[in-house]
Amino acid sequence: MTILDDAAQVTAEDRQRYYGHPLDNHGNTGEFWSSYIKRRHGVYVKLTAEDVCMMMVLLKVSRWANRPHPDALIDI
Repeated sequence: MTILDDAAQVTAEDRQRYYGHPLDNHGNTGEFWSSYIKRRHGVYVKLTAEDVCMMMVLLKVSRWANRPHPDALIDI
């Protein structure tokens, strides 16, 4: 089985039933992160669903740099 096969299996599961549509879920996350940044640092930055996706990829890359594990590549 390849990394792409593993990723396809994970995404084929009914995640939307648990988390909602990815655009809505990532949009909500962006709003929460924007609010956190505003409260913590006094600067408002509007983070979009796309921003959240890209920052989650960076999180996975950071984990990979610290300790390579196939799960990071599957998630990306």
